[in-house]
Amino acid sequence: MALTLHQMFFLTIQLLSLFLSSATCATNQLEVMNEQELRQLITDEDYVVALFSNEADCTGRCEELEDTLASIREDIVEALNAWVVRTHSPTLSIEYGLNTKKTGGDIIFVRKGFPLLYTGPADDDEYLLHYLITNPESSVHTLSDENFEHLTQAATGATTGDWLVMFVRSDCNSCLILFRQGRLYRYMLPLVDATTLEHFASDGFRNARGENVPHPKTPFDDFTEWCADWLRENPDKVYLVLGILTTVVLGLVFYCIRSSRSAAEAASKKANKKKK
Repeated sequence: MALTLHQMFFLTIQLLSLFLSSATCATNQLEVMNEQELRQLITDEDYVVALFSNEADCTGRCEELEDTLASIREDIVEALNAWVVRTHSPTLSIEYGLNTKKTGGDIIFVRKGFPLLYTGPADDDEYLLHYLITNPESSVHTLSDENFEHLTQAATGATTGDWLVMFVRSDCNSCLILFRQGRLYRYMLPLVDATTLEHFASDGFRNARGENVPHPKTPFDDFTEWCADWLRENPDKVYLVLGILTTVVLGLVFYCIRSSRSAAEAASKKANKKKK
């Protein structure tokens, strides 16, 4: 059956619309990686923008985030030379403190190993692009006894702002403390995910009891602490140390007594000479 010119034109328009629709769908989808591939990518690359989906399929908020990321993917690559991918990695999600079942999907921007959680709207491409290209460096600092007070000024003025610090200790897997305006607030909640931590740092700390920040230790404090640790580790030498300390103290006492007697005798002789 021969088609009229009008029918051929209408069929051509339909085929063209179908092609453009398919191309648009393909464009709005990100490369999908499994957990092992993503871990290797994060190790190899400086910048990785990863969309974590709540399920194997990307639906709801995750789909909105994917469409937004896909629309600015070329700009991200040009500005940061970053990879933009999607993944469903429950184990890695937990490590980053995500709760994708609750949020529906989250974007993590990994910068040289340091992750940054995107908390803005899912459908604002300009906001998301600005958020990513203006945060190329991590603000996470590694603190130690040597630089803690210098960087945070937690006890001497708090002029560098608020600090949410995670302390690494053998007897505590997740000790977090917020230092804010000369006070400290201990994080005692069972959940250690990004959303809960953000809420605690911005407002939730008001429900915790504020404490004064202790002043930095002096060299004498370090010495006495070292002595106490050494005695705990060497209990069999306690009596030896006490004996040495007793001998030193008695020696100092006798020395002081002898010095005072000598001074008194010298003053007495000097006084007798003046009388003569």
